[in-house]
Amino acid sequence: MSISSCDEIIPTRTKPKTYLTNYILLAFIVCGEYYKDYDHVMGTLGISHFSEKQWIRVIEWIAPEVEKIANWSVDQARKIIRARGDEKKLEVMFDGFYLTRGHYSNNASATMHDAKTGNIIGYAHRTKRGQGANWEGTSGGAEGNMLDEILADLIGKEKMTITKAVLDKDAACHEVLLSRSPETDIVYCGNHTAKTFHADLEKVKKTPCQVSKESSEL
Repeated sequence: MSISSCDEIIPTRTKPKTYLTNYILLAFIVCGEYYKDYDHVMGTLGISHFSEKQWIRVIEWIAPEVEKIANWSVDQARKIIRARGDEKKLEVMFDGFYLTRGHYSNNASATMHDAKTGNIIGYAHRTKRGQGANWEGTSGGAEGNMLDEILADLIGKEKMTITKAVLDKDAACHEVLLSRSPETDIVYCGNHTAKTFHADLEKVKKTPCQVSKESSEL
């Protein structure tokens, strides 16, 4: 992808423009970096670079093409599932992630993966600000909402059946999945389970032992 081929859309400060400058710009955008970090790094290195206004125009220009590629990729992954006959016994993995780590981010995304291949078979995005804003709720509630959108497409539209799902320990996601697919077996991922394992043991330790009369007689 060459930005230099679209001079009428994206004029740059420097002449002549170089492929290196354009590729560096795209690298920062694709990696989800902020303009301030791009500007800081390029300025520190003394390399001429795009202004913040040009940065935004580049994003607006490439966004539709990125969406086309993402939708094509999801479609191909679903075709693979159908080709191997797993559309009624699908095992998936799901998680959400934030541009700024934690539940205070204004941007959140989520992906669902085919457990056998790792291919992305569904995705969603929520943003609370700027162009394309589509979420007014809390950042913490965005993950469950995105899962519901993916399930509505995968189960409702594509008529696939999810038999097993690997999730983090987000209670909202658990409830959303079971509301759409009550028969799905839910497995919590090892990383999230390990993080709370000690605290869970402490809760068990503090829970009074309750033995029924029938059990005590045995």
